[in-house]
Amino acid sequence: MAHYIGVDLHKAFMQVCAVDEAGQRCWEGQYPTSADGLRAWLARCEPAAQVAVEASGPTWWFVDQVRGTLPHVQVIDAARTRLKAGYAAKTDRLDARRLADALRRDSVVTVWYPPPALRDLRELSRYRISLVRTATTLRQRLRAVLLRHGASVRVSDLATARGRAVVHDVPLPGWAAHGRDGLQALLEAVQQQLAPVEAAVSGPFSG
Repeated sequence: MAHYIGVDLHKAFMQVCAVDEAGQRCWEGQYPTSADGLRAWLARCEPAAQVAVEASGPTWWFVDQVRGTLPHVQVIDAARTRLKAGYAAKTDRLDARRLADALRRDSVVTVWYPPPALRDLRELSRYRISLVRTATTLRQRLRAVLLRHGASVRVSDLATARGRAVVHDVPLPGWAAHGRDGLQALLEAVQQQLAPVEAAVSGPFSG
């Protein structure tokens, strides 16, 4: 008899529950969200089992690891699934049971499982956004240091060679000078990290 398994996935642990075709609980338990935890859980699952797991931070890692053993894995939009199934209360154990039961009744709302290549592009995009925001913040702080001491530089980008030279030549007292130098060093380091990212983003689409 096939099992329907609900997985309430968290960063540190996963709460699982297996039900049969009649909706009766067969077994449940809690396992670490780790390679050892997955192996222990998979050892208890039959190959034909169907799995429903909530979309969360470690979901794609979880699915990547599990699909080789359990091919029938669905990533669930938990909020919409709970609403469709008519559930309101929320605990880890109850969520796992309810996911299993909703899967059994074919009453789950799924989330698309993006392929690894697309997820890698998304990571590239997230990394670029993080670097750009950091660089913008450093530029703003550099200008703020200068303004607090009555200096205003007429250069559009402080991260260019000319911008760095102009800012470095502004006479500043004490810790303001140390702060200016430190912010410039940080901005230069971020720009160095950003250069290959920008090349990767523009390369495939150039021409």
